[in-house]
Amino acid sequence: MVDDNMLAKVYRVINNKDMRIILKTIGINGAMTYSEIMENSKKKSGYNGSSKTGYYVRHLKIAKMIILDDCSKKYILSRVGVQSLDVITNFEKICKTYDMSDVDANGRIEFEYKIVGRKL
Repeated sequence: MVDDNMLAKVYRVINNKDMRIILKTIGINGAMTYSEIMENSKKKSGYNGSSKTGYYVRHLKIAKMIILDDCSKKYILSRVGVQSLDVITNFEKICKTYDMSDVDANGRIEFEYKIVGRKL
């Protein structure tokens, strides 16, 4: 059974560019502390301030996409986070142009696709 409330939280995270950047960096590095996430967010997104990073980390935890490891005190991707990151990267690979912030879905999305193994 799908929990609609939890699904809405995951969609909210996927729709935010800065949260996607945090997910990708944790996925690449394997595990990161809060200060490492904050420094990386400053470099990639260009915003200053830990309150915005704290807001994003809190919502990533609420959506159960990242969890805090008790031993190392580092954030790691949960199973939901790994699968969502996989969906995001696959979507970005096949899309030429897309607007993730287009809530009404009246924008344009163009896909690049190939037909493999088909004989005419």
